[in-house]
Amino acid sequence: GDGTIAAPFASIQAGITGAVAQGKTKVHVAGGTYGGFTAASGVSVLGGFDQDLVAGGGNGATDVTVEAAPGATAVTVANAALPVTLKDLTIVGGGGTNASAVLIVGSTVTLDSVSVDSGVASGTGSSAYGVRVINQSDRTKPVTIEQSRVAATRGADAAASTVGAAGSGGNGC
Repeated sequence: GDGTIAAPFASIQAGITGAVAQGKTKVHVAGGTYGGFTAASGVSVLGGFDQDLVAGGGNGATDVTVEAAPGATAVTVANAALPVTLKDLTIVGGGGTNASAVLIVGSTVTLDSVSVDSGVASGTGSSAYGVRVINQSDRTKPVTIEQSRVAATRGADAAASTVGAAGSGGNGC
């Protein structure tokens, strides 16, 4: 598609790319299930639209689910110079090593009316994150979570340790 109502983009990522090319700041997403995406600086992703792209309209589904591929993060916002809002989305991580549904790196992000699930952590000692925020040392780049639910599964167990042989030194530790 070309991003018009008559021919919408087939993926959220294509919608973001089109919005950047056209100088737009919002991507409206019709109900359905989509693959993960990397946000662009200043471009917000808004779910809750029917198949005619009417907010809360009556033509088909309005629920938007973003599902990561196995082992992948569903939504990444990295080093965005301008704020990004994610609204009216269900975001599901792909699980795996240090499973994350949303990864935010050095960016101002608002999660509004979203449901976030990490996916299942796998790999020895791996963690699970619903929303993982890193490199956020600049206090002028807040992460805001409003009217949302964030869940993470339990991390994977660490490797079993073995007990070594007793030492022969006199001091012991």
